[in-house]
Amino acid sequence: MDQIPDDEPQDDGAADAAEMARVMEEQQRALAVRTSRLGGALLVIWGVVWVACYALKWSESGALGGNPLFRLPSTATDIVIAAVICTALAASGFIGARMGRGMRGPSARSGALYGWTISIGTAVVVMFTVALARSGVDEQSLALVFPGAFTIVFATLYMVGAPLSGTRTPFFVGLLLCLAVLVATTVAVPHHWLVYAVSGCTFFFAAARSGRVAAPMAGA
Repeated sequence: MDQIPDDEPQDDGAADAAEMARVMEEQQRALAVRTSRLGGALLVIWGVVWVACYALKWSESGALGGNPLFRLPSTATDIVIAAVICTALAASGFIGARMGRGMRGPSARSGALYGWTISIGTAVVVMFTVALARSGVDEQSLALVFPGAFTIVFATLYMVGAPLSGTRTPFFVGLLLCLAVLVATTVAVPHHWLVYAVSGCTFFFAAARSGRVAAPMAGA
């Protein structure tokens, strides 16, 4: 007597596979939303740092300052800027660690390499400026070289990072920062600080864009 094949195990296997695919898709969506929102928070932090620090440099006393309303002691200005940057770096490290949770393989490696590239590029700009100062380059020239080189490094990394993020926003942020370098260097000391401060608003634009991208993903 022929036996009727039992299809239930196959049905159960198909259902399990479909459920697993659904769970993985939800996890990927949640990771994308978290990364986008944390990335937006990171942009806001550095937007504040960018605007505040360059505005402080514009307001410092001496030939390098240009604020017509008030001036701040140079030493106090440098201390505040150092404190602001150190705080932002600590916050960035914390946010970066949270962004890295759940990432494996090439994505995690690409993110780590990108982070190291930013750190190395910044360190090289600082050492380059120090070397120029020791070689006898005057203070006003250094005031143009340092922010210009620093901004070019940031702008280039943002544009290169656009394919990693999968959006065009970082490319346009980098492009605007490059234009800011040209305008600021043309304006020259001391009001180039103000140009750089205003250019920091591009970070807020990118953060707002990150929020608009995250919202549809969260509701998907």
